[in-house]
Amino acid sequence: MLVAASAMLSVIFLTGYSLLLIHRHREYLTCMMTMMLAMGVAMMGSLLIGTVLGVLFNEMFAPTVYAVLVGMATGYSAGRPVHLMASLDGMLAGIMGGMMGAMLGVMVHGEAPIYTIGFMHLIYLFTMMMIIRLIHEEVIERRRRIQKAPQPTPWLLQKPWSYSLLVGLVLLIAVDQALFSGEIALPRLLQFPEANPLFSP
Repeated sequence: MLVAASAMLSVIFLTGYSLLLIHRHREYLTCMMTMMLAMGVAMMGSLLIGTVLGVLFNEMFAPTVYAVLVGMATGYSAGRPVHLMASLDGMLAGIMGGMMGAMLGVMVHGEAPIYTIGFMHLIYLFTMMMIIRLIHEEVIERRRRIQKAPQPTPWLLQKPWSYSLLVGLVLLIAVDQALFSGEIALPRLLQFPEANPLFSP
């Protein structure tokens, strides 16, 4: 009974922690990555729950129903923050894991059920540790890529020719206004012919 209780507690805490990580870092996870995570979390959780319930109940109907429902809920919760396709993949994996776990629990009821639960518990722990590590590595890698990505170029620097043309036009208008207003004196060579000594008779 202690082995079964520890397995159920592991499913509750590790599955809950994995779902929390997926929801917290959903902006760093791709659809394909979330599909894999939802499938792994849902299948392993429903597989272990189905095995434990199959050993305890020693029948197929109730353990199958409970394990499948838990697997579907877990798969949907794991995939929905990113994409509906990921949640569908997780739900299908939860259905499969729940049915296989219940069958395994009933089949080993008369042959080393405690060892079977312990073995499946070890497999669950190893797989969940890999899933949690995968989430952390993916988030770290995506953050590193975002930080190393080139910063967006300002609009004026994206098209330097237009910026130069605009500045040149403004300067030309300003100089032209200053010339006609008399604020800037023209060089002697650029003065009108009657005021230019080179053109004087």
